[in-house]
Amino acid sequence: MKKRVVIFMVAGLLVYLLLSLLLPAISMVQELGTRSKCQEHLHSLEKALVAYCSTPITNYPSNLNILSSDVSPDLFVCPGSWNKPGSLNNAMEWTDYIYVTGLSTSTPPGVPVLICPPENHLGKGGCILDTDHSTKWYPNVSSIISNLMSPTSACTVVVSKRLAEQSHGKYKSKL
Repeated sequence: MKKRVVIFMVAGLLVYLLLSLLLPAISMVQELGTRSKCQEHLHSLEKALVAYCSTPITNYPSNLNILSSDVSPDLFVCPGSWNKPGSLNNAMEWTDYIYVTGLSTSTPPGVPVLICPPENHLGKGGCILDTDHSTKWYPNVSSIISNLMSPTSACTVVVSKRLAEQSHGKYKSKL
C-alpha cells in the first residue's frame, strides 16, 4: 500500500513539473499570436488608408471614422484588449489604437501612423504601422508614444476617449 502511495506521489510530482514547464510556453505562444493578429489589424487598416488616398487625395484622413464603409469594426480593436467594437461612424471614440494625423502618402518612412499601446499587450510593448506600410513589434513603444506626444513634436496625435480613460489619462490627444 505504501508503495502505491509513493508511486502516485511521484507521478503527481512529475505531472506538476511538466505543467509548470509547459504553461509559460503556452502563454508565450498565445501572446505571439495576439501580436500577429494586432499587426494584421493594422495592416488591414493601412490598406483602407491607402485606398482612401486615391488621386487627387494624397493625405490620410484627419479622422478614422471616414474609413467606416471600407473596414470591419473589429479591426479597430486590438485582439489583446478586452474591448468590444462600437459603431463605425464614431470609431475614434472607442478604437484601441493611437492615430497620428496630418500624414500623406509622401511622408517619409519612419513615422508611425497607427500605434497599439503596451496596455493591450500585457505591458510588454506594442505594434506600430509605419509610413513605409510595414507593421512591427516594438518593445519600447512607450518611449515612441511619449516622443510623439511631447510638446516639441510636430505630430498631431488622436487618442480615443476609451483609450484615454483606460490609460487613466496617460494618453491624450495632442491636436
